[in-house]
Amino acid sequence: MASTTRSITYFEKEGPVVAEVRSELVRLLRQGRDAVVDHGLRRRKDRDDWRALAESAGGQVRLLYFSVPKQELLRRLNDRNTQDHGNALLVTAEALDDFYGRFDVPDGENEKIIPAGSF
Repeated sequence: MASTTRSITYFEKEGPVVAEVRSELVRLLRQGRDAVVDHGLRRRKDRDDWRALAESAGGQVRLLYFSVPKQELLRRLNDRNTQDHGNALLVTAEALDDFYGRFDVPDGENEKIIPAGSF
Protein backbone atom coordinates (compact mmCIF):
# COMPACT_ATOMS: atom_id res chain seq x y z
CA MET A 1 0.00 0.00 0.00
CA ALA A 2 1.46 3.35 -1.05
CA SER A 3 1.95 5.95 1.62
CA THR A 4 0.65 9.40 0.84
CA THR A 5 2.38 12.26 2.50
CA ARG A 6 0.55 15.55 2.43
CA SER A 7 2.51 18.78 2.74
CA ILE A 8 1.31 21.24 5.33
CA THR A 9 -0.05 24.33 3.63
CA TYR A 10 0.93 27.89 4.37
CA PHE A 11 -2.49 28.57 5.88
CA GLU A 12 -2.29 25.52 8.17
CA LYS A 13 1.03 26.82 9.49
CA GLU A 14 -0.23 30.39 9.67
CA GLY A 15 -3.37 29.75 11.76
CA PRO A 16 -1.82 28.79 15.11
CA VAL A 17 0.87 31.47 14.77
CA VAL A 18 -1.70 34.21 14.11
CA ALA A 19 -3.73 33.08 17.14
CA GLU A 20 -0.61 33.32 19.30
CA VAL A 21 0.31 36.75 17.90
CA ARG A 22 -3.21 38.06 18.58
CA SER A 23 -3.02 36.87 22.18
CA GLU A 24 0.43 38.40 22.67
CA LEU A 25 -0.71 41.68 21.09
CA VAL A 26 -3.59 41.97 23.55
CA ARG A 27 -1.28 41.14 26.48
CA LEU A 28 1.26 43.80 25.47
CA LEU A 29 -1.31 46.52 24.82
CA ARG A 30 -3.05 45.87 28.13
CA GLN A 31 0.33 46.41 29.78
CA GLY A 32 0.53 49.78 28.04
CA ARG A 33 3.36 48.67 25.78
CA ASP A 34 3.87 49.43 22.10
CA ALA A 35 3.58 46.66 19.53
CA VAL A 36 3.98 46.27 15.78
CA VAL A 37 1.97 43.76 13.75
CA ASP A 38 3.84 42.96 10.54
CA HIS A 39 1.34 40.73 8.79
CA GLY A 40 0.00 40.76 5.25
CA LEU A 41 -3.52 41.89 6.04
CA ARG A 42 -4.80 41.82 2.51
CA ARG A 43 -8.51 42.34 3.12
CA ARG A 44 -9.91 45.46 4.72
CA LYS A 45 -12.22 43.36 6.88
CA ASP A 46 -9.13 41.61 8.32
CA ARG A 47 -7.46 44.96 9.03
CA ASP A 48 -10.69 46.18 10.65
CA ASP A 49 -10.71 43.05 12.83
CA TRP A 50 -7.12 43.61 13.99
CA ARG A 51 -7.86 47.30 14.55
CA ALA A 52 -10.85 46.43 16.74
CA LEU A 53 -8.76 43.89 18.67
CA ALA A 54 -5.99 46.42 19.32
CA GLU A 55 -8.37 49.21 20.26
CA SER A 56 -10.32 46.92 22.61
CA ALA A 57 -7.03 46.24 24.42
CA GLY A 58 -6.29 49.96 24.75
CA GLY A 59 -4.06 50.34 21.71
CA GLN A 60 -3.90 53.15 19.17
CA VAL A 61 -3.57 51.88 15.61
CA ARG A 62 -1.32 53.32 12.95
CA LEU A 63 -1.60 51.65 9.53
CA LEU A 64 1.48 51.88 7.33
CA TYR A 65 1.07 50.77 3.72
CA PHE A 66 4.31 50.01 1.90
CA SER A 67 3.44 50.37 -1.77
CA VAL A 68 5.63 47.81 -3.56
CA PRO A 69 5.19 46.92 -7.25
CA LYS A 70 4.16 43.34 -7.97
CA GLN A 71 7.35 42.62 -9.94
CA GLU A 72 9.46 43.59 -6.92
CA LEU A 73 7.38 41.33 -4.69
CA LEU A 74 7.94 38.49 -7.13
CA ARG A 75 11.69 39.14 -7.18
CA ARG A 76 11.79 39.06 -3.36
CA LEU A 77 9.75 35.86 -3.23
CA ASN A 78 11.99 34.16 -5.78
CA ASP A 79 14.97 35.04 -3.61
CA ARG A 80 13.27 33.92 -0.41
CA ASN A 81 12.11 30.67 -2.01
CA THR A 82 15.76 29.61 -2.33
CA GLN A 83 16.34 29.99 1.41
CA ASP A 84 15.81 27.43 4.16
CA HIS A 85 14.59 28.98 7.41
CA GLY A 86 11.36 29.55 9.33
CA ASN A 87 10.31 32.61 7.31
CA ALA A 88 11.11 31.01 3.97
CA LEU A 89 7.88 29.16 3.25
CA LEU A 90 7.54 28.48 -0.45
CA VAL A 91 5.28 31.01 -2.13
CA THR A 92 4.71 30.48 -5.83
CA ALA A 93 4.09 33.13 -8.48
CA GLU A 94 0.53 31.80 -8.71
CA ALA A 95 0.04 32.28 -4.97
CA LEU A 96 1.35 35.83 -5.28
CA ASP A 97 -1.16 36.44 -8.08
CA ASP A 98 -3.92 35.19 -5.79
CA PHE A 99 -2.77 37.29 -2.82
CA TYR A 100 -2.29 40.34 -5.02
CA GLY A 101 -5.70 39.93 -6.63
CA ARG A 102 -7.42 39.77 -3.23
CA PHE A 103 -5.58 42.76 -1.75
CA ASP A 104 -7.66 45.75 -0.72
CA VAL A 105 -5.45 48.83 -1.02
CA PRO A 106 -5.91 50.87 2.17
CA ASP A 107 -8.22 53.80 1.52
CA GLY A 108 -9.92 55.84 4.20
CA GLU A 109 -8.35 53.79 7.00
CA ASN A 110 -6.21 56.62 8.36
CA GLU A 111 -3.31 54.96 6.56
CA LYS A 112 0.12 56.37 5.87
CA ILE A 113 1.41 55.37 2.45
CA ILE A 114 5.12 54.68 2.24
CA PRO A 115 6.05 55.00 -1.46
CA ALA A 116 8.21 52.44 -3.21
CA GLY A 117 11.83 53.49 -3.37
CA SER A 118 11.64 55.46 -0.13
CA PHE A 119 12.68 52.56 2.08
